[in-house]
Amino acid sequence: TADDDVLSAHLSCQFEDSISFQNRMKNIYSEPEKDSFDTLHLSDGRTLERYSRPQVLDQKIVGRVWSFRDVTARAQYEKTLAEGEERFREIFNAVTDGIFIHDAITGALIDVNDGACSMYEYTRAEIQSLDPAELNIGIAPYSANEVAAKMALAVTVGPQTFDWLAKPKGGRHFWVSITLRAAKIGECRRVLAVVRDISARKKIEEDLAQNQQRLEAQNDLREESEKSLRNALEAASMWTWRWNLESRTTTWGEDPQALIGSRPADGYPDFRDLVVQQDREAFLKTGREAI
Repeated sequence: TADDDVLSAHLSCQFEDSISFQNRMKNIYSEPEKDSFDTLHLSDGRTLERYSRPQVLDQKIVGRVWSFRDVTARAQYEKTLAEGEERFREIFNAVTDGIFIHDAITGALIDVNDGACSMYEYTRAEIQSLDPAELNIGIAPYSANEVAAKMALAVTVGPQTFDWLAKPKGGRHFWVSITLRAAKIGECRRVLAVVRDISARKKIEEDLAQNQQRLEAQNDLREESEKSLRNALEAASMWTWRWNLESRTTTWGEDPQALIGSRPADGYPDFRDLVVQQDREAFLKTGREAI
């Protein structure tokens, strides 16, 4: 009616989007037999829920009944929640470590961040459709049973941190460090799993262990060689000495008294003193060349 058009034009000035408001009114009146429900945002910041239904008299539509409810407080609360969820999601996905959110009771996977998707080479939809066991190598002590036990400890005892062999989409295995922690998100009990790729650290540890093994093997070989040499010298009635060219000091091996006499009270002399004068220079030269 003309009165409705005037009222609609007057009301539209009070809404953020007056054109949408007027179009919606036209749609409602174009289907007079239907109920309608929508949310209206006023220019002063208020939010209204609008409900209308046809007014029927003697089985004829004679008008329309409108009801409005102010839901500004609820709308603001929902907006705050949405903004908080958006901030959480931004932080959640900005972390380079993988984060998995599990149900604390069933162990079911609820959500993952972008870091987890990148680390395991799956899309979020793919990971959420997987059995969590498919992300493990499936061999003790790196199987689903061990994961379940550690998740239970995270809930009943406290945070759990451990190294783990993980299996991405490509099938290769790689080392990760996992920290499990119980948490409450909203009204739901969850277990957060923070996963960090430690493949580089494990490679360094492996290289260090191999180097240590080589050093120990070389040391064992050196000791065995020295023992064999001592045995050979003893069998041949020979003796050894070490001469330090920098300090010009002599260190004697096994007691040489059988060959050069009893040990003097102040020790044996420098070995060079035992070489006759005419052979001493040649002896020193041979020693330097040997070094």
